[in-house]
Amino acid sequence: MTSIHMWLCTRGLSTDRILDHHAPVKTQTVKVLPESPWFNDDIRAARKVRRQLERRWRKHGQLEIHRQEYCNQRDLVSLLTKHAKIHYYSSQINDSSGDQRKLFRIVGNLLNKPRDPVLPTSKSDESLADRFSLFFLEKIENIRNSFHPNTQTEPTPTPITPDRCLSSFTPATETEVKKVLMKSPPKSCELDLMPANLIKQNIDVFVPYITEIVNMSLSTGSFPESQKISHVRPLLKKAGIDKEILNNYRSIANLKFLGKNDRTHSLFSDKRSHIHQPVI
Repeated sequence: MTSIHMWLCTRGLSTDRILDHHAPVKTQTVKVLPESPWFNDDIRAARKVRRQLERRWRKHGQLEIHRQEYCNQRDLVSLLTKHAKIHYYSSQINDSSGDQRKLFRIVGNLLNKPRDPVLPTSKSDESLADRFSLFFLEKIENIRNSFHPNTQTEPTPTPITPDRCLSSFTPATETEVKKVLMKSPPKSCELDLMPANLIKQNIDVFVPYITEIVNMSLSTGSFPESQKISHVRPLLKKAGIDKEILNNYRSIANLKFLGKNDRTHSLFSDKRSHIHQPVI
């Protein structure tokens, strides 16, 4: 095991102990409510007044004047809700122009499309995971076997001496790593020790640690094994096709937040500066 892997394992254990001490795992039942991003303070205040008028109407003999006041406030809440929804979704559609994925997601939310994953029937989750794992491994092996080695003799190319060489990488600075992380979408994986939002909210605390990982990876020429692990999910290629056929699924790998950000941008930055370097 290389030094970077041992270093990450040690830091990972320390992080686990700190999290267990300050934020121990607790089981709690949470009532999941439907998302209402269009809900605002005006609607909240109007609903509060509506509840007060309704209680007064039911409590004091259900007088007609109290009923009329309650009905007027009820209609006002409906009108405010309607306008808030129109404004929110119109803004979302205008901001997503040109991005088909976002537009389809917005339409899916409006149509209340089911979000539960479509999977084949199986006796247990473990047996289904084993079936998918074996299927995707066999699929990769078949693709590899489909490439036949070229037996024809080809002429040996003449080596070309480059004008300049990229022999080493410039160590990344904390400013560069912070800039990359803050620009990255806050997408987390189930394998992450903590959510990406928490890392970005406390970036000044984590950036020295992440910068050290990046520079150790560049200096040793190896990438941490712990960051290569991904959470693989099968996704049906097209809605309406037979869900029982495994060949109708494609694998989607969800990588860890740091694994997606702590290498590519640093390497690209060095390669870009090397390519743009003038030839003397």
